[in-house]
Amino acid sequence: MCFNDTNVNSVNNGEYGVGGVYAVPLDNAVDYQGNRLQSMYTQSNGAFFWDGLMERTLYRFNLTNPADYLFGSYDISLTCPQGKVCVRDSNPNEGYRGTTVIENLTAFQVPMLYRKGVAAAVSTLCLKINVDLGPISTPPPAHKGTAVVGNMFVDYSGSGLKEANENWYVGLTLALLDRNGNPVTDANGNPVPYSTTDANGRFVFENIREGFYTLKIISGINGVYNPGTIGPFVVSASTFSTANDHVNSPTISNLGNYGLTPIGTSTCSGMIYIDLDFDGYFDATDKPAVGIKVNIYSPIYGYLVWNTTTGSDGRWSCSGLVSKIKYRIEFVGQNIISTGPDPFNFINGSDNIQVGVSQQILNQGNQNSNNPSAFATTCFVKGSRAGAYKNDPAVVRFSANATGFAFKGDGMKYAQKMAYHNQVGSCFGITYRPETEDTYVSAFYKGSSDFGPSGMAAIYKITKGFQVSTFIDLTKFGINPGTTTHYFSDELKEGQEAGRSTCKVSLGDLKSTNRYLYVTNLYSNEVVQIPITETPTTSNVLKKSVPNPGCTYASDWRAFALEIYQGQLYVAGVCTGEAGSSLTGYVVRFNEQTHGQQYWNSH
Repeated sequence: MCFNDTNVNSVNNGEYGVGGVYAVPLDNAVDYQGNRLQSMYTQSNGAFFWDGLMERTLYRFNLTNPADYLFGSYDISLTCPQGKVCVRDSNPNEGYRGTTVIENLTAFQVPMLYRKGVAAAVSTLCLKINVDLGPISTPPPAHKGTAVVGNMFVDYSGSGLKEANENWYVGLTLALLDRNGNPVTDANGNPVPYSTTDANGRFVFENIREGFYTLKIISGINGVYNPGTIGPFVVSASTFSTANDHVNSPTISNLGNYGLTPIGTSTCSGMIYIDLDFDGYFDATDKPAVGIKVNIYSPIYGYLVWNTTTGSDGRWSCSGLVSKIKYRIEFVGQNIISTGPDPFNFINGSDNIQVGVSQQILNQGNQNSNNPSAFATTCFVKGSRAGAYKNDPAVVRFSANATGFAFKGDGMKYAQKMAYHNQVGSCFGITYRPETEDTYVSAFYKGSSDFGPSGMAAIYKITKGFQVSTFIDLTKFGINPGTTTHYFSDELKEGQEAGRSTCKVSLGDLKSTNRYLYVTNLYSNEVVQIPITETPTTSNVLKKSVPNPGCTYASDWRAFALEIYQGQLYVAGVCTGEAGSSLTGYVVRFNEQTHGQQYWNSH
């Protein structure tokens, strides 16, 4: 503003402005868009303004007087004086291009002296305007990495899934570390600060490089087990963040929900004994196993929540568990082998279990599936069991230390022929009974491969010395395996029959316990239980139907695979889709409580 300095003190004390002052930009000055600044006359109130100036730039203007006025000074720099507010945001209604206005009517003043009769353009002034918004703090570097987010909750059910009645874990302070547990820096090279979970259990680490990381709890843990190191997990920049993610980083890596195992009030206990007679039961011939380590792990993420060792009576006990959560339990001893349940098992938080073990040195020829000395498999042989390939092996055994090719070169010393095509025919199911070292195989329909001498419902026994005999023909015990015919001299008819019969007749998978054999009857979707410690009879050979678990059309349901785990029988099958059901797989568990111990007691 140019004003009439009536009291000649160079300060505007409310004096009126002087219009008509001509201002010309010098130095070819331009605005922030590169446009030349234009000359102008001050308004009637003495005001002048230039729009779009660049910040931190010194501009010079040449001012020429109007008639009857002279400039009081000839070189002025206009800046915001200390303690004055000279900067404000522009108002859209003002029509300025600049977002900030340097304006203070008491600071940016050009004094002029009234001299009656002075001609115009005889007095000039070089006006300097320093466009300076004052000190500007250096903004933090822009985020160019990935936001790592997740949520912590208390997993009361042990399922690993956040359920409606489970609480978010609030106030848990976490550190983001590398896969070796060392502190990390963000994408700008700055240390990554801790993150504390909010009301939704949410934690956020901003601006993280891609790579492998882990999490560690620093503080705030209460009422749950500390999982120790969480991870490693991969941070990827493949997903762009949105406003709904509430992060500052351009990309986001969501780890999802992580369940913390609560500390409960239940106790789990049991006993471990040396099973000297290998029968899977604690009796007078056995003795307690002392000093066996017992580890209990969380069910989903597998971190240690309790450990102890067996006492002089072989017993152990762990507390602080939740009764309805299934924990993983592990029994650890030097050179021991379980004679019953697997030494890696799952238990409820209030279970009482017994596990029999044997010393490996006592069990070298009878090591069972927990520490096998050898493997055995069936082989399909082409043609009739009385045909050209009748003496080809149908069951073979090979050492657990085998290398090379079976029955060729050095590999021959590892492989043994247990049974031949003319002895057992086409078989699929195979199981081993360590108590007697007998192997059992079950008949199976295979296109172009004949059944054994006892037919399509036979189970054969192979002794340790490879003596082969028919253990049972289930057709003599009321089991119907269906019907089929082989056409070895007509490949077309044989192929047509294979399409009709494969996995729909005869027997499927075979499993054993120390007392029973279990085999699937593919024709009727049944599981058959056969005693092996007593003579099979029509009253103790039992069968149980495997109901359709969810196929749209019941005729599409086909049971096949078997597994016995922790005393329960599991059957797997598929919806074949032949009648129109969706192709689906199911695993069905038989419950002793529901179906009766007489059927499914695997001991």
